[in-house]
Amino acid sequence: MSEVTRRGFLKILGIGGASLAGVGVACRPRQDNVERLISQLVPAENIIPGEAVWYATTCTECPAACGLLLKVREGRIIKVEGNPDHPVSGGRHCMRGEAALQGLYNPDRLRAPLLRKNGQLVEVSWEEAMAVFHQKLQDIPGHRIAWLTPPYGGSMARLMDQLLRGLGGQWVPYEPFHQAPLLRAAERLFGKKESPQFDLEQADLVVSFGADFLDTWDAPVQWTRIYASRRVDPQHRLRHIQVEPRLSLTGNRADHWVPVRPGKEIQVLGHLLYRLAEGRSDVPAPVRSFAEKFRTVDLRDAGVRSEDLELLEKALREARRPLVLGAGWTGGGANAEALWYAALALTVLLSDAPPLSFVGPSPLDHAVDDDTLKTFVDRWGRDVDAVVVVDRNPAYTFPGGLKFDEKRKSLKFLAVLSPYRDETAEHADLVLPILHPFEDWGDVELRPGVRSIIQPGMRPLPHFDARSLGDLLITLARKRGLRLPQSWRSFLDQEWKDLQKRLGDTRPFEAFRAEMLEKGGVFRPLRQTRPVFRSAGEPPEVHETKAPSGTVHLLVIPSLRFYDGRGANRPWLQEVPDPLHKVSWQSVLEMHPEDAQAQGLRDGDMVRVTTPAGKVEVPVRMNPRIVQGTVVLEAGQGHESYGRYARGRGVRAFALLDGASAGGRFVYGVSVKLEKLGRRTLLAHTDGAETQEGRGVAQVMPLPLWMEEHDRLEPTFEEEFRKEFPYTSKFQEEYHTVPEAEKASPYHWGLVVDTEKCTGCNACVVACFAENNIPVVGEKLIKQGREMFWIRVERYFSEKSHRVHFVPVMCQQCENAPCESVCPVIATHHDADGLNEQVYNRCVGTRYCANNCPYKVRRFNWYTFEFPEPLNWQLNPDVTVREKGVMEKCTFCVQRIRKAKYDAHDQGRLVKDGEVQPACVQACPAEALVFGNYRDPESRVTRLFRDVRRYRVLEHLNTQPSVVYLKELVGGSVPTEEHAG
Repeated sequence: MSEVTRRGFLKILGIGGASLAGVGVACRPRQDNVERLISQLVPAENIIPGEAVWYATTCTECPAACGLLLKVREGRIIKVEGNPDHPVSGGRHCMRGEAALQGLYNPDRLRAPLLRKNGQLVEVSWEEAMAVFHQKLQDIPGHRIAWLTPPYGGSMARLMDQLLRGLGGQWVPYEPFHQAPLLRAAERLFGKKESPQFDLEQADLVVSFGADFLDTWDAPVQWTRIYASRRVDPQHRLRHIQVEPRLSLTGNRADHWVPVRPGKEIQVLGHLLYRLAEGRSDVPAPVRSFAEKFRTVDLRDAGVRSEDLELLEKALREARRPLVLGAGWTGGGANAEALWYAALALTVLLSDAPPLSFVGPSPLDHAVDDDTLKTFVDRWGRDVDAVVVVDRNPAYTFPGGLKFDEKRKSLKFLAVLSPYRDETAEHADLVLPILHPFEDWGDVELRPGVRSIIQPGMRPLPHFDARSLGDLLITLARKRGLRLPQSWRSFLDQEWKDLQKRLGDTRPFEAFRAEMLEKGGVFRPLRQTRPVFRSAGEPPEVHETKAPSGTVHLLVIPSLRFYDGRGANRPWLQEVPDPLHKVSWQSVLEMHPEDAQAQGLRDGDMVRVTTPAGKVEVPVRMNPRIVQGTVVLEAGQGHESYGRYARGRGVRAFALLDGASAGGRFVYGVSVKLEKLGRRTLLAHTDGAETQEGRGVAQVMPLPLWMEEHDRLEPTFEEEFRKEFPYTSKFQEEYHTVPEAEKASPYHWGLVVDTEKCTGCNACVVACFAENNIPVVGEKLIKQGREMFWIRVERYFSEKSHRVHFVPVMCQQCENAPCESVCPVIATHHDADGLNEQVYNRCVGTRYCANNCPYKVRRFNWYTFEFPEPLNWQLNPDVTVREKGVMEKCTFCVQRIRKAKYDAHDQGRLVKDGEVQPACVQACPAEALVFGNYRDPESRVTRLFRDVRRYRVLEHLNTQPSVVYLKELVGGSVPTEEHAG
């Protein structure tokens, strides 16, 4: 009898274990967490077992209102994707839109109404809760009741208007990050109190003074789609200059980044306005008088170099259709309105056909400004006795200087209508749980004639006893004698019938509604009105901005992941690190390295940040792309309630804002004192090296060189790959794992990553979480380096420019894969389609493959991770949920590939180009990822494979990856290190 080697034993065990996997499951002892089959003997009418049903709806995670598609399997939503018919999303979405699914399935949603009894919130029945609600609103005069809600548009706005006209009361449409400075500037200049529609497709230059349009400002998904396509157009490439105090994702993509001290942006833009308007006869008198204020300014005070100012002026003079943007949600300080005034004036002055127009107000235009909000809070207890808060969290998002905790005591009644038990709910007398938007009906009027639909993708979850917000308001109104339809659905049908009449559509209403629900709304061309200067009017005031001595300037900015904090209870968003500082689950205070060194600080050192409004303790994270004398803190963390994933994480940045409005807005930049505390904390960061160490992972190409050679073609896939590497590896042939008929597959799947388009937004990472049932490991394991990302976005600081290079890294599907040769049980192998597959029930956890992978893209399950009920409802039934001891990795969403192949086989054809897309590719708003079949000579991925910018990461190792990268474009001559390859 021959001796069995250890390798041979593991091989037999792995292959044999695969065939016995079913027996192992059947013989397990019964446990509480065993999944039970749902009988589909008589499925519901709209459920086809194994087949997905799609519903179009609208994202409510931020004011942009992108169109979404909800993927429903067996009656539950398992995935969110962009709606290709929607004018905002265009088939894409951001990480917050993807993570909205975890807002639906969040285990800490309210499970019943709460009523305060003996100082404590206790669960009560809906009958008791509604009786108290009606009685309280009846006892308090209507004019002393205020409703704090989102800035609704469409049918909900009409319902609120009818409700408050009938019952009395004040409506306060509230959004923490609003654009009142832009609205006031537009009204001063053009007499239009609405935000303009910016047309990036028609501009040849965009100059932004703080508007972070690829990150959080306005509609970043829409801006990113257009911006990315314009940046790789050799004939009409969009030029971009960004002026801001801290490098944003938007500034990182700019051709030129101009650092400026916070609050001093108006000096730079005002001086440019004066220089460019000088000698022109078409400048209105108010604009001229405003520009004269900046005839002589000391730009050294702004921290801007003279060569940067000359660059800005030259670029604006040469551009045919420049687009100048002012402050974003929080930039510009007290001079945000003045900044927008100068930006809009320059945009119109420098072009015969400026790339902006007026098309009607958006819902966000109705949000109250900060002056109005402060006045409203000051009236609590005097003119306002009761406040009803709907789907907002003012106890968290109000600046600390407004003192919500103290002001709330002056109210007789505070009611909260929300899906979650947040900080405001903890202060409430009554809390009514409302449905998540994925369970409810509604609509949003983005602009006049553009109506985006909200429709449920599934029945309300049985775990939570929640009600429709529309039905609650209609019940309240009808009980008080208002004549309204019986239900929210009836009200919506009435509104949609009126919309159909206004549009002149003569079809039967059922046909009109069916088309609207299928497409996700009604999207008609906007009626554009060109901006015309007013001949008279007062220009805005310019405020002095000087920080007290001994202080530094703090900027509070919205978070890419959490926005204003509403996304903090999504574990996917907590797990994904910030693209720039690469820290997850924690707050950090970003500081310039020289400032940190002067105070004896390093990464992880704890400091106390103190303002007149409050103080917080937070660790330091150094950032070389920030103006000295400035520190940055992202909003979104520091919750005291709001669920297990948000509570106790980081610090509440809003607590540091004093609440004193300047220039019509709360100043999100304040002077603070820093105090070193003498202790440290370990940061939950995922970055490796900050520089490339000469490895050429992120490569760049000079823009002039690309302009000359962009039409040159590299060798084809066949010419480069197939001469040396066959379809199957020697390991497959040895163990006969691929049938002979499949050895000549017509497919070889591959991916092309355009690093010029990638903004580092991490939408691909969250989409991969959702599609592939990737577990969230939490802060403790992140600190141990045991993250589970199948795709990660590496970032490297450039040593030659302002740039931070982003490189999405996933399994490279190597033709000469180092992982395959070391696996003792052939759990990882190469299939006929060029995929490096991973067979989970063969894997015995040796981790040899991970050790031998130069790209470090394989992940090991140290634990069997749990998905708390009902968070487990989000799991994709097409993907195995892995357990402890199993290695896992990206396989280009092979479940999607297999389904596309099966469907094509049934129809007697091959898979068409674009018919199958991995989750990361589908989500990317920049379309930086392109997937397809290298064997198809007409596919997009094949054409991009021949691009002159092509390179492969660590190509010298001869792993022959099927993932190809396109070099990032930079202006000027060739530097040294970054152009490796």
